[in-house]
Amino acid sequence: MSAHIFDPNQDAHISRRDFIKTGIKMGVGAAALTAFGGLSRPGPASASKFLPSEKELFEAAKEAAAKTNVKEITMFQPSGYVVGFTRWVKRWEKETGIRVKLDEGSFFGMHDKLANMYISGTHLYDVAYTWSAWTAEWRNFYTPLNEIPGVEIPKEVMEDMLPGAPGGASYKGVVYGLPRFAKVMILHYNRALYDKHKLNVPETYEQFLENVKKIHTDEKGNAVGFDVGFGQGYNFVQFCVFTHVNGGKLTAPDGKIQLTSEGVVKGLKDMVEILKYMPASAAKDVADSVSNKRWVQGKVGHTIYYGETYRQWENGEPGTKLLNIGGVALIPGHEGVVRSGTVESVEGYVVPKTSQKKEVAWQLIRYLASYDPQVALILDGYEKSGGGMPCFYSNHQDERVKDMEHVKVTLEQWKYDYDRMIRPSHQELIDTIEPAVVKALLGQQTPEQAMEEAQKKCEEIIAREKA
Repeated sequence: MSAHIFDPNQDAHISRRDFIKTGIKMGVGAAALTAFGGLSRPGPASASKFLPSEKELFEAAKEAAAKTNVKEITMFQPSGYVVGFTRWVKRWEKETGIRVKLDEGSFFGMHDKLANMYISGTHLYDVAYTWSAWTAEWRNFYTPLNEIPGVEIPKEVMEDMLPGAPGGASYKGVVYGLPRFAKVMILHYNRALYDKHKLNVPETYEQFLENVKKIHTDEKGNAVGFDVGFGQGYNFVQFCVFTHVNGGKLTAPDGKIQLTSEGVVKGLKDMVEILKYMPASAAKDVADSVSNKRWVQGKVGHTIYYGETYRQWENGEPGTKLLNIGGVALIPGHEGVVRSGTVESVEGYVVPKTSQKKEVAWQLIRYLASYDPQVALILDGYEKSGGGMPCFYSNHQDERVKDMEHVKVTLEQWKYDYDRMIRPSHQELIDTIEPAVVKALLGQQTPEQAMEEAQKKCEEIIAREKA
């Protein structure tokens, strides 16, 4: 089941063509090709040849700063991404002479901090981090790009973006910024364990589960069949994946939530079933923090996580003989239902309305979306880049990266359902669904009971959202 191509907001049902037309109508169109700078060097994609070089981007930033008498801007960024991100900010500072005062914080604490800033009307940042759900929630506090003088985005750039990428900094056709990276989850499998047990890469969920059982049983405690955090705090993305491989959707075409639908409940049942072949702590582990350690020790048969971690997981721990253990493939869907399913994560930057330095803030945002910082997300790998995968097709076609296994798989994975129910109340909905998932995993409720209870609570949340 294919996802809505180029639909950044699944509940809005905006087509790729309509999104571009909307952008042109709002003044973010093809007329001023030199104003954007999304890609800085010629490449195979049509967008590349229209856009400024890195030098021109720096000159544009200096011109904007001189015009508005700006010498410093402020920026907020998740601390986990600062490692690789900082070198591009420092390069921009060096070449433009504009200082970037960078504030950072834990991703899991950012929501409340930014919410307090927006609601109180306090100015703290000229460039603010966002992602799809926060863009939907806080769009009224962001500056639409067509309100910043001189900002126009060519349609070629929009067409070059990966399917879900625009949603990182736009909502229902209004563009507030640019994505920094766009990523989807893929299947990671242990090549060494596959060779040892003579397993084939699965093309259906049924084959995948058999491989999970085989590794888990034969290894007898030396390795687990599957590992990823199912704990409250980040299990919603896995819940989306398991829903999609069952052909399920969290929302109906009319936008109504449908947690009690067959595909959703089956997905949760699959999570309960596969928990038998995971570490004992899996129902409490959050994200990949623990499973990552086990993976690089060669003790994990499979995991489902974002594609950029492949470079980190390709080999085992430094100093070990665990080389080339990481394999990647499409996440397999249930036989006769869907070929695959996944979930996206698109993050980016916007200019808060409280900023008095919007023109210069925009210059930094577009530089971070330009060619070299984007391709570096792949070349550096997750540990060095601190981010995801590039937002543009043309970045993936760079000669240095196009034949990398995880690049090819990631591009293919984008063709399948990646919806994560983006809407203004997304965070509140997640906070309701995640504990329900844990109740089912721990056997405190059946999957049907857990979803029925969550359905009622989510309907109340959406009713408040609409009111």
